[in-house]
Amino acid sequence: MLRVEQVTKRFGDVVAVNSVSFEAAAGEIVAILGENGAGKSTLLSCIAGFVAPDVGSVAIGGEMLPFGDSATAIRHGVGTAFQHFSLAPSFTVAESFALAGLPAADWKQRLDRRIPDTSRIDDLGIAERQQVEFLKARLVGHKVLLLDESTSPLGEFDVGRVLEDIASAAATGAAVLFVTHRLREALAVADRIVVMRHGFVVGGWSRVDEWEPGIESELLSAMFGADGRDSADDPQPMVLDDSKPTGTIVITDLADGTQLQLERGMVLAIVGIAGNGQQRLAQMLAGERRVLVDIGAADGRRDVRGEKWLRGHATVIPEDRIAEGGAPEMTLGETLVLRDLAQGRQQRGGLVSPRALTKRAKSMIEHWRISPAVPGSRFGDLSGGNMQRVILARALDPGPELLVAVNPTQGLDAATADTVRERLRRAADGGTTVASFELDVDDALRFADRVAVMFQGQVSESDDVQNVDRRQLQIMMVAGW
Repeated sequence: MLRVEQVTKRFGDVVAVNSVSFEAAAGEIVAILGENGAGKSTLLSCIAGFVAPDVGSVAIGGEMLPFGDSATAIRHGVGTAFQHFSLAPSFTVAESFALAGLPAADWKQRLDRRIPDTSRIDDLGIAERQQVEFLKARLVGHKVLLLDESTSPLGEFDVGRVLEDIASAAATGAAVLFVTHRLREALAVADRIVVMRHGFVVGGWSRVDEWEPGIESELLSAMFGADGRDSADDPQPMVLDDSKPTGTIVITDLADGTQLQLERGMVLAIVGIAGNGQQRLAQMLAGERRVLVDIGAADGRRDVRGEKWLRGHATVIPEDRIAEGGAPEMTLGETLVLRDLAQGRQQRGGLVSPRALTKRAKSMIEHWRISPAVPGSRFGDLSGGNMQRVILARALDPGPELLVAVNPTQGLDAATADTVRERLRRAADGGTTVASFELDVDDALRFADRVAVMFQGQVSESDDVQNVDRRQLQIMMVAGW
């Protein structure tokens, strides 16, 4: 069905995809694994016609596709759901399907009932947008379905349904390419697994009834090297605050009374199935809603503020790196120093020093090991992992009083995800109060101090992770009790 031969794509001096060749038969699911920046998303973009390869060929059913022609790819039955969405923010859900030429009869019964078809795309949470994007791609891609991290913004309760849909697409004859960082998902549904590293395909594995024992270790070694971890992801030393604050920060939404208590200098993980009000709670914590902030010190002193305090003392790691983390056309250096500019740093006499900003950006690039290490690189051309490094660097250097992280590891490989959690953990150890929205219960319990559950717009009281029963936590996520 799908044949890719010797596809190569360069961006300047960077070879994102290097002489990649493989095939996917009708009804076959091929999982593509690899660390961030391995070239997976670029490869899918070349197949879908969104990016023109420098050399090579892509054919469906023996017919060659022209380079850089996504309309022709769609006419040949290629559907694509990318990690960074193609949905028009101002359109409704129904309009998004209509734009793709899909009649309501095709999608209405399949759409999650929690997503009103009259909702605007930009009013949906990122997990809900991903579900719309996936369903649209599934209906368009009756011959070839390309999925780039389609499960990354979803919790475990929604992932299972997506994996069932992937198997269903293959059962109807589609060739499915499934890019994921989650080994258990690839092993659950794939017929074959291909691993990419530094733009090359470095290995391939096929399932014969069951996967061979020990395949997880083989895959990790292929993805990250012999030790299963890229040295570039080793956390660098941070200067910690010896005067770590204690006490509480209680934030109350003045419109509906929603209240959340944070323990200062600790990590609170907020878990819940996507679409249960996480977006509104994150806006509340970021000072985008009218709130009351009650700051209590360990000695009993209290200070009551409003949303303006949050806007000055809280930073956000947003859910959508492209739409909210930085403009794609901005340079890496410009994106890194946005917080400095907003807070009046790197200025003298009211004037901004371009030289000081460049020096600052270069220092952050080196400290956070961002690649490519070129301040003039486009932010939109970075891999997902390096985008997240940029956003982390900007949010944590210097450390804020409150950090709001919304699904901070989505779409990241295991090594980079571990680095992100380590950075958040160490930020808390340095005195920052961290509120992290998480979709994976196990991830939340692994690195947080306390955990709370979000259900139907309400957030539970938090509890120490040592006292939490995982089963009970899951029940609260689906039933609220």
